[in-house]
Amino acid sequence: MNGFQSDDIFDVHKSNALTLFALAGEALQGFGKLAELNLQVGRAILAESREGLQQMTPGTSRMDWLALPSHFAQSAGEKALSYQRHIGDIAASTRSGWMKIATAHHEQLSRDMQARIDHWVRHAPAGSQAVTVALKSALSTAGSAAEATCRSVQGAIEVVQRNVSVLATPASGQAVPQAGGRTEKRD
Repeated sequence: MNGFQSDDIFDVHKSNALTLFALAGEALQGFGKLAELNLQVGRAILAESREGLQQMTPGTSRMDWLALPSHFAQSAGEKALSYQRHIGDIAASTRSGWMKIATAHHEQLSRDMQARIDHWVRHAPAGSQAVTVALKSALSTAGSAAEATCRSVQGAIEVVQRNVSVLATPASGQAVPQAGGRTEKRD
């Protein structure tokens, strides 16, 4: 007796293909957000550069002229940290979307597989109880291993994200030198 019909195989392949399209759509959405962020940064750099050039006039004092590069460097550092945080948010959002899609797909496949196995067990020929018990045990073990792997991967991703945020946080709270040699705490 064959427990898996061609319709079942087609449904699994269709489900896999739809999940792939959903993952690709999520990735494209993330790339779109990244492209928009890059456009915003480019526009801001152009506007700030233009403003800086307009501030330079022949009547500007030497001290003001010397302070301009320091001001631009400080502004660039703050923008770089902000840019880094935005990229991290986009990556986290995309990863979260992928995890939701993958989890839903995994749960649906598990339910479908269990339903197929239950159907096969109900219609199994007499005397195949040992095989059905072994099959159920193997599937239960495989499911437990898959869940443990998913939890491990999720934990590793969370550790990496925490480490990245810890690395970025101290830099944004450090004292930033000003043009006049003073330091100011940035919050």
